[in-house]
Amino acid sequence: MSDLPSDSRGSVSADSGMPPLSQGSACADSSHPESIPSPSRGSFPRPLSPHLHIYRPELTSVLSIMHRLTGAALCLALPLWAAFLWSLSTGYSNFECMTHFCSALWVQPLFLCVILGYVYHALNGVRHLMWDRGCGLELKQVYTSGWIVLGLTMCLTAILGVLLLKGASI
Repeated sequence: MSDLPSDSRGSVSADSGMPPLSQGSACADSSHPESIPSPSRGSFPRPLSPHLHIYRPELTSVLSIMHRLTGAALCLALPLWAAFLWSLSTGYSNFECMTHFCSALWVQPLFLCVILGYVYHALNGVRHLMWDRGCGLELKQVYTSGWIVLGLTMCLTAILGVLLLKGASI
């Protein structure tokens, strides 16, 4: 006799040693074609949730996705910040080289995007901290705070962007 387990029909299962599915199982048993759902029989199961493309993007879902994306993008910007701090600590010549790099025309939009991401992520983080305290959890308050975060993000990014383009030190 073999060391492999056998099912109720006496056949030997050569898979992972698990017994075959029972008739009462929630999964379809492939040995019984009538138990496999078919669109032609009308018993095809509906999906648990519709696909994402039929949903209208709501402010709350867009802000949540943007919070995650800005967090990831800010992690990608950390090497630039580390290089700037390294140039500050190693002397004037390295700092001058870094400021020359940062003043390049193609780097300015990158800095503006980093500023936008940082400001949005910080303001939305404060919004989340207020939620953690139990404040502003009503649906109207959630939408109002979302629009406030977006408005403040645009205003602060514009102010910091103008200061960046003018070359003012903050």
